[in-house]
Amino acid sequence: FKQKSVYAHNHRPYLDSQMYSSQSGHLEVILVEARHLRPARVQQEQDLQTALQKSLQLDLQVEASFRLKNIDADGKAKDLIYKGSKIQRCPTLVGSNPNWGEQEQLKNSGGWVFKSPLLEKATMQNLYLEIELSSRKYEKLGMVRMAVF
Repeated sequence: FKQKSVYAHNHRPYLDSQMYSSQSGHLEVILVEARHLRPARVQQEQDLQTALQKSLQLDLQVEASFRLKNIDADGKAKDLIYKGSKIQRCPTLVGSNPNWGEQEQLKNSGGWVFKSPLLEKATMQNLYLEIELSSRKYEKLGMVRMAVF
């Protein structure tokens, strides 16, 4: 028993991992709503029938994706992974003013919560987040990019 304890004390695999300071922590971003979304129109419709069909289409089916990126010393952007994924997605809502805060299952949190892995300020000086809104047809509606530190 004593030999096993000494061996375990001298060979602790968790000490080989990165040590975090008191300035490390998690980031939570809450997506509440998006307003006045419109699909991009590149070209006017050629005939009246096509224009009428486009105007009668259902509302947008909007989804948001969230990612964290850190630019390292070499200038390369590296995606941070949270629970095995580089991109987190929220549920799809219909309409040009989707409001995740009004969804019954999200009322306690006030909206859809995106979470980060453990962040260390000293090693992530150039960390930023991106939230991209797109329609179900993978049409990009807009994007926000914001520095974290």
